[in-house]
Amino acid sequence: MSCVRPPEYWARKRAQLTESRQPREIREALWPGEALAVAKPDCSWCHGIGRRLGRRGLQVCECSWKAVCRAVLDRYRAEEADPGCPHLSLSRLAGGLAAGYRTIEFRVDVHLVARAALTAAEYRLFRLHMLGGATWGDVAGHSLGKKSFFDDVYRIQVKLGRALTAYGLYPTHRYFAGAHLAAVA
Repeated sequence: MSCVRPPEYWARKRAQLTESRQPREIREALWPGEALAVAKPDCSWCHGIGRRLGRRGLQVCECSWKAVCRAVLDRYRAEEADPGCPHLSLSRLAGGLAAGYRTIEFRVDVHLVARAALTAAEYRLFRLHMLGGATWGDVAGHSLGKKSFFDDVYRIQVKLGRALTAYGLYPTHRYFAGAHLAAVA
């Protein structure tokens, strides 16, 4: 049994995520209960319900997508800050079982989904501000006002929340579910 996934696996995964700049169809993958659970209680659009009436009928509110994005990024930061060795996990492939480092794969998947769903400028802002922790003054300088900067950040959170849900990275406990091996010493 190999400790890492074969290069063909990563090439296939990269091709799936980068064959188009936008996911083919972003489905409303949040169930009403999930949207309600993550909705902002004082949202002026949905009033804490997580769904609102839009042009295409009842749809998930933007406050829920932002909460999804923040939850995934919180898990990303927690995995990044963990100084221990990543946990080895088993997964089924067509040829049988394969072992992989689920925490590292999660972080790579977040980057690949963000790169596929966002434009180049949005991805740069995502890396610097959301992952790197840079403030608006460091990223934008004097060329972009504070309001415009945070409008861009909120728009990125909505787009990324939809994409992360569509690609199965949210909820994170489902992503990490499965047979885990003990940490490699």
